[in-house]
Amino acid sequence: MRGSTDDPCPRSKHIYWILLLVRFVFIFCFGYIHPDEFFQSPSVASSVVFGGVNTQNNSSNIIPWEFREGQRCIVFPMIVSGIPFKLIEALINHEYWSYSMLFAPRLLLFLVSIVVDECVVRIIYGEQPSYSLEGSTTSLNRVNEEKSNTLGKKIDPVVLHQRYTVKLLYASLWPTLLFHTRTFSNTLEAFVLVWLVVLCCGDHSTSNDKDRLKCIAIGVLSAVGLFVRFTFP
Repeated sequence: MRGSTDDPCPRSKHIYWILLLVRFVFIFCFGYIHPDEFFQSPSVASSVVFGGVNTQNNSSNIIPWEFREGQRCIVFPMIVSGIPFKLIEALINHEYWSYSMLFAPRLLLFLVSIVVDECVVRIIYGEQPSYSLEGSTTSLNRVNEEKSNTLGKKIDPVVLHQRYTVKLLYASLWPTLLFHTRTFSNTLEAFVLVWLVVLCCGDHSTSNDKDRLKCIAIGVLSAVGLFVRFTFP
């Protein structure tokens, strides 16, 4: 029912799912945005996974100079494209490798991009939506005893609407719809940057052990970002 407190913004949810569907459909477009879409990940990973000649003059899988000369790390192309290629090699008939090799890395990035959508919301509004309490402390204790999250408290519909508004704005951007499913190093750079900002903007009123782990995670992500792309912010 419209206006129900159980689902205060159903329209926003439906629009978000539609935008996710559009993003998913873009995975299966045969065109490419820029040749780097292939040279920065699939070409590198296919050379390692499937082998072949890797010289500039005679090659079916050319490894770009920055990977051959150690300027960029090969680990991350192997994660984005190498893991899907290994699964393709093990599970799919050789006749369908060409289509699978094109779409599988994009599908992996699509799944990661959904996590990034939520991270963007957390950067602005924090990890959890605000709650409004209903009833007395006794009723809230009873709810806790019953292990129910809906009887004693409910999500503030205003805050929930704001969170979905941010998610919709981000999900409707054309770089999100298109670039975040393509195998650019820029895409990985953007993902790592979002995760890094989430850690930096998180709750700092935690224990020393958690703060130490967070500092380690920030350092690791910063190093990962630099190895993914040397222009990392």
